[in-house]
Amino acid sequence: MNFVSTRIITADVRRLVAFYEEVTGTLLTLYTDDFAELTTEAGTLAIGSTRTLQLFGG
Repeated sequence: MNFVSTRIITADVRRLVAFYEEVTGTLLTLYTDDFAELTTEAGTLAIGSTRTLQLFGG
């Protein structure tokens, strides 16, 4: 099995984006205040705010 996408839900998207940018040395794409992505050849890390849970019935 190959994981190609992982989503992390957080109350502080910008803080987590800053963390992953520091750790990876790569800029993430911040689409909105509630959603960002890090895309690599191996897969995608999606970071969503707790507000995005409403979109999935949470």
